[in-house]
Amino acid sequence: MKKKRIPVLMVGIVAVLFWAPSGLSARGADEADPLRFGSLPAISAVPIIYAEENGYFDTEGVTLDIVPFNSPTERNVALQADQIDAFIGDVMTAVAFRRGGFPVVITSDIVEDFKLLSAPGSGIFSIEELDGGSVSLVPNFVLEYIMDVIARENRIEYETIVIPSISARFEALLAGRIDAVLFTEPQASLLAGAGASVIAGSGEYGIKAGAMIFREAYTKANPEQVKAFYRAYNRAVEELDGTSLGDYSDMLAAHGFPPDVASRVHGRLELTLAAPIPDGTVADVITWMESKGTSVSVTEPELTNYSLLP
Repeated sequence: MKKKRIPVLMVGIVAVLFWAPSGLSARGADEADPLRFGSLPAISAVPIIYAEENGYFDTEGVTLDIVPFNSPTERNVALQADQIDAFIGDVMTAVAFRRGGFPVVITSDIVEDFKLLSAPGSGIFSIEELDGGSVSLVPNFVLEYIMDVIARENRIEYETIVIPSISARFEALLAGRIDAVLFTEPQASLLAGAGASVIAGSGEYGIKAGAMIFREAYTKANPEQVKAFYRAYNRAVEELDGTSLGDYSDMLAAHGFPPDVASRVHGRLELTLAAPIPDGTVADVITWMESKGTSVSVTEPELTNYSLLP
């Protein structure tokens, strides 16, 4: 499969240690701070937001601060600057952090189902019709991994357009500046409701590379806090499963989700309890990264720690 990248904005994990999101401050090593969790407006964050809003973390003795971000780049810089302790990401991000001298560990999988959507009016209604078209994603991370698998399975080629901001990517598709984009919920349903066409999905290809990622130092210093975090998380998953995302529009809007979720997203949530990354996934991702010229130098045992799951 041959691809051409069209650089719009440079992204990735960058060592800008002096910058931090507004409202956050660095902490001392001996301070008893809350668990600072970085989130993006995606389906994987919904159980955490729901549990926090309903006091489940308080019940478990966990003081949780949810720190919202609109792009993975902002979130990554925040972890480098010691502004967050954990976040929802992917195997590739965990590898990149460890290689860069920021020891993190994958503690579980996440709720994950990415959809590949074509632009309204593009005339693209199948994966075959996307051959040679442009796809907006973030290179070297989970979106490119998913797109590479789908492209390989269907023997198509695509061009990459890099737009780090979630909202900017969303608007670019609706404006027809790109042919396709990969999004999870609720953005996928919002785009489909605005005329975009779903032409593929990560679930149908058995792809699952998303991950819950913690600072390794935090897990070692606070193992019971991490276990309590997952008890609250799983309680939320059990209550949310089968309900409608639109039922929680106001709650989610307060955490950076689109304000019109209730009126445009009507499907039922399909959630699963936190579990280890599926067997073979981490090894497959590492192989994929190496095939792209990345020297990984990280092994699966040092990258994962599932012992803190309930």
